[in-house]
Amino acid sequence: MSNKELKNYLCENLKIRPFYDIKKDLVNAGWKEEDIDETFKELTGGNKTSIGKIILIILLCLVLLSILVCAFLYYYLFISPNLIEKPIIEKPELGGNNTNSTQNNTPINTTIIEDNLGPEHLIFLLNEMGAYKLQSTLSGEIPKIKFIISDLNKDYYFGVIEDKIVEINESNPDMILGAEKNVIILIYNSNNTKEKILDSYNKGFISIEILADPSTLLSKGYGSLYLDFGITGNVVAEASNFGKQELSTLLIVLLILFGIILIRVFIPRRKV
Repeated sequence: MSNKELKNYLCENLKIRPFYDIKKDLVNAGWKEEDIDETFKELTGGNKTSIGKIILIILLCLVLLSILVCAFLYYYLFISPNLIEKPIIEKPELGGNNTNSTQNNTPINTTIIEDNLGPEHLIFLLNEMGAYKLQSTLSGEIPKIKFIISDLNKDYYFGVIEDKIVEINESNPDMILGAEKNVIILIYNSNNTKEKILDSYNKGFISIEILADPSTLLSKGYGSLYLDFGITGNVVAEASNFGKQELSTLLIVLLILFGIILIRVFIPRRKV
């Protein structure tokens, strides 16, 4: 093999094999190390790390950075959209008389109010629950929640449009919330709305029925309600946890692959 053939051999094999493996084979074939090293320097300009490899590392860094940014945005927009500012809604007033009640498994010391409980009061409660964090899907489908006042047989439908909760016409909801009037009013008059909602749910005074599939729930941000309250059901919990686990696994795999590539390119193998 002439020097020209040696150069061609190195050019072809460096595309698919590390230099140290090639050098070992050439030395075993009778070539001098000085000739091999000199030819390699001519091909690489005296630098064992070729420009192509440097460009590859830069591109990999950019790809990794892009994936990290996308993962960050995905988590904070869909799984836990805590970057959304809570809309300020003035609490609508309620009127009525105070009474105690233990009927129908409702809590004691409830406030019985004449039929003036309307959608504006439910919107306030949904806003306190964090429903304003829900987002439309990429196709433009808005989050939809049905709220049932069970003992009054009244149904209300709400949607979330640009972080605002609004009453909408009857539609196919993603989930259904249900409670008796006295429970809703007790929560409404509480000084700590979030704590009272969770307490009422844990005691069975609030019912939740999930209708949408996990992917739809996750894409609309229902995972934030699970993280805030833990009251949106096992389906939402599984969807939320699935999203976090997938992101974590993806990032770990990418970091491992990136580390392997760096070691392969920049750290030379020991000579045998």
